[in-house]
Amino acid sequence: MSRTISLLALSSLAALVACAPDAEGIKAPASPDAASKDIPAEDSGDAIIALYLANSLDQDTLDFDVTLDSRAAANIVTTRAGADGVEGTSDDVVFETIEQLDAVSYVGASAMDDLVAYGSDIGLTGEVTLGVLVGSVEEEAVLYLANNLSQDALDNDVRLDSRAASNIVAAGTISSLSQFDGLGYVGNSAMSKMLSFADGMLAGDGIVLRDGTAYDTLQDAVDAGGSLYIDLYKGTYQAGETTIADTLIITGYADGGTVLDGGGSSRVLNISAGSPCFYDMEIINGAPTSSGYTEDGGAVAISGNGSVLFDNVDFTDNVGYFGGAIYSTGSTGSLTISNSSLSGNEATGLGGAIYSYGDVTLSGVNLQDNTAGGGAAVRLFDGYGVTPHLSISDSTVYDNANSYWGSIALSNATMTTSNVDFDGNTPVDVYLSNGSTYSVSADMSCDTSSCI
Repeated sequence: MSRTISLLALSSLAALVACAPDAEGIKAPASPDAASKDIPAEDSGDAIIALYLANSLDQDTLDFDVTLDSRAAANIVTTRAGADGVEGTSDDVVFETIEQLDAVSYVGASAMDDLVAYGSDIGLTGEVTLGVLVGSVEEEAVLYLANNLSQDALDNDVRLDSRAASNIVAAGTISSLSQFDGLGYVGNSAMSKMLSFADGMLAGDGIVLRDGTAYDTLQDAVDAGGSLYIDLYKGTYQAGETTIADTLIITGYADGGTVLDGGGSSRVLNISAGSPCFYDMEIINGAPTSSGYTEDGGAVAISGNGSVLFDNVDFTDNVGYFGGAIYSTGSTGSLTISNSSLSGNEATGLGGAIYSYGDVTLSGVNLQDNTAGGGAAVRLFDGYGVTPHLSISDSTVYDNANSYWGSIALSNATMTTSNVDFDGNTPVDVYLSNGSTYSVSADMSCDTSSCI
């Protein structure tokens, strides 16, 4: 979705705008069978769904997911953008009536049927409570805040009536808008304030919560102190490098959509101490540089000796010198990655996905399409006189490309595997040097001249 629309706000706007006509100034036909179909009745559940989606979906979603005629999808978005052709400006158009939407070229009964069907597929019911469509992203955001913000935050940050804030917290888990609406001192005013507070969440910027307090960035939440737990709502977080020197449990949105983005110019996480755990997120586009040179650890740099865990975390398109995704110098610490993917990462030196001086455990991991001079998937090195160990189980190592050595490159290290599939790695799967040991199985290739 490119933008979000509160039906509460939508209903308060005056219908002052006309839709853009086609090139000849006459509405083009919606479809060959348009005359045989009826558009939804104004104010019906189907009308509410069609208007909500026409106001909020981007052109690609309208075209490819809703499967509207491409001209209808383009015309809806063009009309929304207003005279200046740019969405998010003062002349934007909001579709307030079915008649207004029907006036858009190539939009008619068939297109509205498609919108309603898509809405049904994603859980929209056409029911509206406190101006918010049940099943919408607005409902999801409001319920998330209601269930996670502290009474103090609801009172002083969201600025609800203190009695409403107290009643929301006292209710425990709030699972529906109707339950929310049934609480004392909660009504349209409270909903309007909740939606206003959720602006960043609805725009895709996310929100960070620790101990029921909302923070703009992960670094702010880390620095605030408090309990071990930090929660990130779905959205894209792009605020430079976050430094962590503590044991924390940092969890993204359970249904997906939490993205930590380095923006192609910054590392994402710098872990200098502690044993933090990360769950349910993507870490992408990390690319730290200093004085024009690529630094180690494109997405994550670990310098402490704690036990760092990533579970259900996907690392994609990160670039570093040593360790395209992860660089760990904690020789007596450990790195564990489970149920995750490391793909499309690049080391301009060694260790396309992972470079580590300490033990690494991979379980249920896909290492694919990573590149490096050597060790495109994993590079283990005994740089501090400690023999590191690599354990891989229930994982795949596919199509990793190396200029030399192998996709897993070990120096004075040991490795064990269980149920690991290797395929398409160049020039070989595993390269062993300086006393590294591994029992080579039949489904692997190995540069035997270096398997000492």
